[in-house]
Amino acid sequence: MVTTLDVSSSGLSQISNFPDVDASETPKLGQFDASHVSLPAPSDPVNNSYPEESTSPLEPHQSNTNQLIERSTILYQQAEKAGIDVAKSTFFKELFNVAIAGVGLGLAIAATVISGGLGIPLTAAAGVAFALAVSDAGCAAANWYKAAHGEQGLRMGGDTLSNLVYALLDKMGLQDDRAEFWARATSATLRLGLTIGTLYAGTVSIPSNLGAATSAISTAKLIKVGTSATGNEILGFNLGSNKIIHDRVKAELESHKKDVEDNLNSSLIANKDAAHKNDLTKIQEAREAERQQWEQKISDVQRQLDSDFKKMTDQVEKLSSNLKFVENEKQNASEKVNSLMAENIRLKSEIEALMALQATEPSMKSKLQDHKIENPRVDSLKDLEYAFGGKNKEVNKKHGYLHAITDTGKKDFALEAGLSKYCAGKKELEAIVSLQKPVAGLDKSIQGDYAQFDLYDEKVKTSELVKYIGLQDIQLGTEQKQQLANQLIDMLKVLFTNKVSHRDLHMENILVRELDSQVYTQLIDFGRTVYGEQDFSKHKYDDIKYLFNKEGAHLGETVGRNVFAPALSALSTKNEEIREKHYPLHKLIKQGNETKSVADDLQKIGNRIIERLKANEDVDKVFGDAQQAVYGLILKADTNR
Repeated sequence: MVTTLDVSSSGLSQISNFPDVDASETPKLGQFDASHVSLPAPSDPVNNSYPEESTSPLEPHQSNTNQLIERSTILYQQAEKAGIDVAKSTFFKELFNVAIAGVGLGLAIAATVISGGLGIPLTAAAGVAFALAVSDAGCAAANWYKAAHGEQGLRMGGDTLSNLVYALLDKMGLQDDRAEFWARATSATLRLGLTIGTLYAGTVSIPSNLGAATSAISTAKLIKVGTSATGNEILGFNLGSNKIIHDRVKAELESHKKDVEDNLNSSLIANKDAAHKNDLTKIQEAREAERQQWEQKISDVQRQLDSDFKKMTDQVEKLSSNLKFVENEKQNASEKVNSLMAENIRLKSEIEALMALQATEPSMKSKLQDHKIENPRVDSLKDLEYAFGGKNKEVNKKHGYLHAITDTGKKDFALEAGLSKYCAGKKELEAIVSLQKPVAGLDKSIQGDYAQFDLYDEKVKTSELVKYIGLQDIQLGTEQKQQLANQLIDMLKVLFTNKVSHRDLHMENILVRELDSQVYTQLIDFGRTVYGEQDFSKHKYDDIKYLFNKEGAHLGETVGRNVFAPALSALSTKNEEIREKHYPLHKLIKQGNETKSVADDLQKIGNRIIERLKANEDVDKVFGDAQQAVYGLILKADTNR
């Protein structure tokens, strides 16, 4: 068993309580361990390859080393016991000093009482001395406890002041012999000052009437000094004996250290000689085994490299394949982009053609004027045969007359008469409206009961949009739908620009006139119309919300048209007619294809129009963008046919 020698352990650290004893840590002596010397293991084929039955030249040295280790253990145990004894003796010395300091404090207090408070300085000095003695005894007790349990004691032993100063210097980064020197110097200085102060306090002049008390105190002081000296002599003798034991143990350890060093040197020399004399065959066998191991490792590494290279080759091939796939996808994407660009060019061409067609619409209006005929004169409008023209009017399409059958119908006639005056001079607005005009020459009593509308010859075919879409024998083409949608959105723009809100743009109030395979749309029935700056401001977005967002003039209309009319259409012809005539733009886009709904898309377009108009953007640009967006919806819907 190898035991580490450590003279800095708790058992020996207490020797530092004596100024004349050097108990600082000595690395050479205090940290000796036989394991610090690298000795070859018996099974090492290089350093110890001789046969076990042969006599080793190291055996005498090994035996000597074991004896030195055992001797080191005994000396260490003796040194540790001496350190514990020193710690114990130091504690009892400090405890005796506490008793002496207590007696001194008691005498000082008695002197103070007898002198009527004149001995307070002496009492203060004695109190400090007593407190210092108690703290020194505490430090000595802690050292003794740690030494008895094999722990490291306080660095400065039982000296309280030295320990405090050393701890302070340690916090400041000073931990070498200088810290110990200054700690001890500070403690000695303070203790000397305390002694001088105590002596001075004891010699202060006291009044004559207290002479007896002074004599008693002086006698007590002499007793204290004599007792302290006697106790210190006794404890000093005990500590001196322990110091002699420590010095003897230290000398033996130094001698033992030299023997160990000499033995180790001899062992190392013998070890070197034995290494040169070992069996070369064993060394060669060990080297051969090592060579075979290396060959096996090299073979394993080669196989691993081959495997890794194959995996890398596979990965490169896979990456190459992926790269080809990406190139193909890139080529396909490029072709798609080219196709989309070509489609975009085509769409632009079609839009330009449609715009050009729009530019010809004023001339279309003039063409219609060429085919307009006057309303035939009749003797009595009352005697004409009228057909159903709504709940408020009757109509005679042959002669172009309307008869109001309710007060609401009469109000409609008056409203359109006022609107006709408002449209005068506004060419764009006049082009998109077909108004009910007053009949000239009627008696004033029936003037408000009748109105007339424009008639055209047989070359102009006129029908309501609901019938135009529903009566088509063939599907409307994409271009035809776009032309009608553009005209509807253009009418919205003209109405908005001229501050007119129709507020009832269902398909029975939109006329489609056909001439020479061209179509032209106009609005009729302005019974709910508002116009002019003041009235229009409250309803400026009503037509946009109806055409794009499927919203009525109020919530009741919206719910009735979108919820009740579809639900009750199977139960009533009237509800079916209501359902069929509303929302012309939605019906136009879905005509002839399998598209189920475009409501969400149109609502987004409508909301965008309103948002941009509120931001005061250019009106032509806003409605032009809406036309292109609707054209995209028509194209998308027709591709699903």
